Amino acid sequence: MVTTMVVTGATSGIDEHTAITLASQGHRVVVTGRNAGRGEEGVARIRSNSGNEDVHLALADMGDLTAVDALAAELIERFESIDVLVNNAGILAHERATTEDGIEQDFAINVVAPWRLTTQLSPALQAAAPARVVNLTGGSPRDEANQDRVMDEVERAREVQRLAAERRAGRES
Repeated sequence: MVTTMVVTGATSGIDEHTAITLASQGHRVVVTGRNAGRGEEGVARIRSNSGNEDVHLALADMGDLTAVDALAAELIERFESIDVLVNNAGILAHERATTEDGIEQDFAINVVAPWRLTTQLSPALQAAAPARVVNLTGGSPRDEANQDRVMDEVERAREVQRLAAERRAGRES
């Protein structure tokens, strides 16, 4: 029986090596990426390096929840069951940005998208029981600008919590 493994963001780097390893073990591997050209090049490298032709590409921008929903629908349509989902796509932007959905970009791609994809793929994962979901995250603010941006986000979150607590206290009195 063929096992189907989906690896998000696996069109280059360490993510691609994860896909090569899985494909080398004889699994059907589906990699996701944002760019068709880079994705097809990544699939060709994975096939070549693994000796496994059962490697497929599905396109989606993980920073766009509509695209994540479409990716889930496509995967469910193409593959009856998914044995392993590796949520590997991630980002650590140098500057704060928000997605079209109004979510801070790093949070959207690193947290919301994997949760949403996993939730939407639940039927295909259940069909492969006992399926596995592996969530990976990487990167850290290595330069001073990123460290400052992360600390600004922490301070902003603390301020929101403080204001919410004041509002709750005002309603209780």
